[in-house]
Amino acid sequence: MLQFTDLNDILHVVHIRNVTHVQFRETPNNFVVSFHFIGGQYVVPATVNAETASLIAEKLGELS
Repeated sequence: MLQFTDLNDILHVVHIRNVTHVQFRETPNNFVVSFHFIGGQYVVPATVNAETASLIAEKLGELS
């Protein structure tokens, strides 16, 4: 499980086993991290700061 809070103070709990891939898109001030799930029709985007994006990428690297 991956837990993080986005810039809107929403806590996200992502069950990584159901994720097929994750996209990181840099915007001028933040990052949009999109989690794509098994089945292809479910995507959860979250806007986070650079520190949180880095922590998510680090955690995903540990899980692979």
